[in-house]
Amino acid sequence: MDGHACDGLSYPLLGVIETLATRGPTMMRDLAAGLDLSARNMTAVVDALEEGALVQRRPHPTDRRATLVELTANGAASAASTLGPMFDAMGSVFEGFTPAEEDALHAALARLLGTIRAGCDGAPEADPIA
Repeated sequence: MDGHACDGLSYPLLGVIETLATRGPTMMRDLAAGLDLSARNMTAVVDALEEGALVQRRPHPTDRRATLVELTANGAASAASTLGPMFDAMGSVFEGFTPAEEDALHAALARLLGTIRAGCDGAPEADPIA
């Protein structure tokens, strides 16, 4: 993999755009936590997106220590054109699933994610068969 998702955006940059497109303006520290980025890396990501006129920073209305990041009009258009087709394609894969199949897939993915996280945290890995 070349470290880029689509339209030349790295996965962290695309992750910020996706988060802002689905959740709206978000505090930088929450973006960093959600994407598992350090504060320094989050600043670099937001700097790059701001330089591309895709996001803008603004002061938090009630917490003067916090900074909100939000999509610009250009960022929202980019999100719609980039993410919209991706979401549609992903959704179409699951159209034929019954609610029971969706629940089973969700449970399997949650278990897989738990096993991966346990391995990444240095904890003993869960038995994938049990």
